[in-house]
Amino acid sequence: MQILFAGDVHTDYNLIYVESRPDSDAAFETAFNGQVNGLCGGASPGFLYLSTGLHAGHVGFTVELHEEAPPVDDSWEDVVEVTFRPGSETLHVIQLFREAACSLAVPQVDLRVRYCASGMDAAAPLHFVPDDEPTVDRYLLQFWPAPPSADRVLRQTSAAAAHRHEWVRTLPPPPTPEEQAEAERRIAEAERQAQLEAQERWERRQEEMFWGGVRPSERLRNLQANVIGLAQLDRALGRHARRGRPGSATVRRPLGHAACLGRCRTFVAELGSSRLGGPRARREAPGALRRPDEGVAHAPRRGP
Repeated sequence: MQILFAGDVHTDYNLIYVESRPDSDAAFETAFNGQVNGLCGGASPGFLYLSTGLHAGHVGFTVELHEEAPPVDDSWEDVVEVTFRPGSETLHVIQLFREAACSLAVPQVDLRVRYCASGMDAAAPLHFVPDDEPTVDRYLLQFWPAPPSADRVLRQTSAAAAHRHEWVRTLPPPPTPEEQAEAERRIAEAERQAQLEAQERWERRQEEMFWGGVRPSERLRNLQANVIGLAQLDRALGRHARRGRPGSATVRRPLGHAACLGRCRTFVAELGSSRLGGPRARREAPGALRRPDEGVAHAPRRGP
């Protein structure tokens, strides 16, 4: 027999718990489902819910590891047993404010847990016991390897334990393995669907950015051209392309002409910036971009 811990642990809301996996927050709700004892909840995998008589304050607490089932000590008023399989080889006894009172090394196999209590009725009306006062109720937690079996009430003495036993017997049974697998499948499917919807929303926003805030029709998407590039250059081009027949010359030629014209206008505007001559340069396009008959003088043609 090994004594893994012996000392005081701070309880709060009549609770101390043992966890062996990080996702144990949801285990509180189902810890006692289907059980007959209300002192040690072991229905949630890898989790133990330990009830105390004292509402808040320090209680005596001991943890033992045995090779086989130890005899039941007659000094304990209330004794119960449950089956437990740890989710890891390290258990954490959690006390007030989710602080770990201690860590326990146990084998990761099916274990039997015996939870013994004394002084629950004396501690219940006190509500709170400060650290500088003696402990009123005390508890013993024993582990040993054993195949799974139903929980049991080995001894019941206190009214506090009787009340807890009566309460848990009104709870619904835990889900079957098939029901648990179906619930997990539904959760996974909901998460997958949420990810798909988030991806679709992101792609939709990206596409709207390309198209200036308006998503294109399927007809426009199927045009054999760089339609997105044209729409970014000029919104009117996108509207023109949407009205035409995909792949037709009546679409391609106007789009090409409009794109070149728009690009030239942009180029002229850039050349007409203040660094190239000020307002006059912005009003007049360079001769290289004007037609010969628009006031550009030509040198007289020399004969042969």
